[in-house]
Amino acid sequence: MIKKRNIAISILLSFITFGIYSLFWMGSLSNETSEYLNKPKSGVKEILIGIITFGLYFIYWNFKMGKRMYEIQENAGTKSSDNSMIYLILSIFGFIMIPVWIMQYDFNKISDL
Repeated sequence: MIKKRNIAISILLSFITFGIYSLFWMGSLSNETSEYLNKPKSGVKEILIGIITFGLYFIYWNFKMGKRMYEIQENAGTKSSDNSMIYLILSIFGFIMIPVWIMQYDFNKISDL
């Protein structure tokens, strides 16, 4: 099940912990989406790959999560839009966390259903 999170507090915690909480947040989102879509959980593995590749994997991760988000929206029967290219472009230009914030907003809407 996708957990509803307060986005403002999550952003604040990410800044206070110098990004450590954001890694936890991303791993949690990855695990929750995998669970929702009946796929194997891979949050820890993806975070480790992201760290090993000095963050380059997170660009792909945002794109992949955009595709998963679209699939979850379709399954939930809500208004769906494939934002994976927007997430990719934002990530390429260095805004790695903005797609995560948008994803969490969309996940919060789905968890309200």
